[in-house]
Amino acid sequence: MFSEALDGILLTDEQGILHYCSLAVKTILGFDPEEIVNHNIFEFVHPDDTELAYLSFLNEVNNKPVVKFILVRLLKKDGTYLWCNVSGHNFLHNPHIRRVAIYFYDDSLRKQAEDALKQSEERFRNLVENIQLGVILRDADGKAILCNNAVLNLFDVDKNDLLNKPLADLKLMLINENNELISMEQHPSMIALHTKKPVEDFVMGLYRRRKKDWVWLLVNCNSILNEKGNIVYIIISFTDITVQKKLSQQLVEQEILRQRALTQTTIDTQEQEWMHIGKQLHDNIGQQLTTTKLYLDIAKQTANEANMEMISLATKSVYDVINEIRKLSRSITPSTLEDIGLVESIRDICESIKLTHAYTIRFYSQFFEEENLPANLKLTLFRIVQEQINNIIRHAQATTILIQLQNDAEELMLSVSDNGHGFNPSVKSNGSGLSNIKSRAQLFNGHTEIRSSAGKGCSLELLLFRW
Repeated sequence: MFSEALDGILLTDEQGILHYCSLAVKTILGFDPEEIVNHNIFEFVHPDDTELAYLSFLNEVNNKPVVKFILVRLLKKDGTYLWCNVSGHNFLHNPHIRRVAIYFYDDSLRKQAEDALKQSEERFRNLVENIQLGVILRDADGKAILCNNAVLNLFDVDKNDLLNKPLADLKLMLINENNELISMEQHPSMIALHTKKPVEDFVMGLYRRRKKDWVWLLVNCNSILNEKGNIVYIIISFTDITVQKKLSQQLVEQEILRQRALTQTTIDTQEQEWMHIGKQLHDNIGQQLTTTKLYLDIAKQTANEANMEMISLATKSVYDVINEIRKLSRSITPSTLEDIGLVESIRDICESIKLTHAYTIRFYSQFFEEENLPANLKLTLFRIVQEQINNIIRHAQATTILIQLQNDAEELMLSVSDNGHGFNPSVKSNGSGLSNIKSRAQLFNGHTEIRSSAGKGCSLELLLFRW
């Protein structure tokens, strides 16, 4: 059995002197057994491995083995060395053997594979360490087992704060592109872990507590699966896109400013046209009608009884037209804003509507102070109220209108609601009235919201922050 064994088998005394060699020694090392018998086994061990081999042999002789086997280099007959897996067994106290048995076999292929793996891992670690891209390697439990310096700089943390810890322990403050908080379950690495699918180009903001700033990251995650399809590792890469994000935001803000400037110019031009029309109505047409009324009054003095009725009807008609033109002129050119203020100007609108007896209209402004509001904002609020009331009169078939206006140091709220037949805002296209209201509100970073449904009226809300 010894002679035919593929592993090399040696028997030595307690000094390490060889007394027997199996035929496999010839196959593995190239020596005939008789060439090495009576030699000390340590003559065939590489000098760098002699200490390890001697200590292991001594422990085995003293029945205090520390390891089951060792990996050492053994001398071949051609002068080269071969990596071999060597183990020993103490039979010194066995009366039939009284030797130390040593078994060894060629382990060079496994050693080469192990060295290649270590070199590959080392190259991978060096690659990860030196690239500018932030990289984290997480295991199947979500713990970080590898990270590079780039990710430590991006996160502004120490390696000990990141490695061997689950994601939840890091207590990161993350947001998405809509500035909404990202929970740990929404983190791209957790998505990749649960779905076993790659997550590509996920944009998120990270708050760095020590630097007290935000950094924007482009995140990609890829899962490494075993042969059973289970996740072994997740590779996460982070690219700093803070500069690009700021430039993009600047472009968006510039476009918003440009659109606001165009809207403001359009509204200013519209206001100028209305002022001109109002002036023409008041100064020219109104004056001409007043003169016509004077002519009719004079004609009354000389008219006979047959014509008196017609002249009286014409005088009344002209008088009614003059009053209507005055009302129209005042609505187009609200000079009362400068004279009596926004609240009283809205009350004037309400009073004129009450005279028709067609609507019940209420206006609440007890929590509103207009003293520090700019003139153009007052005009905007007046126009929005005016526009929405016209919308209600034309389309809502309502009987009640409610206007509320309130503000504090940070926020202003305007609400105009009615009890009309309502509509579905999601399917009804915005007419020019609502479009004008939204355009005016956007000039002051205002947010408008329409709440309505069939048969339940409509409510228009405008919110302004730090105008």
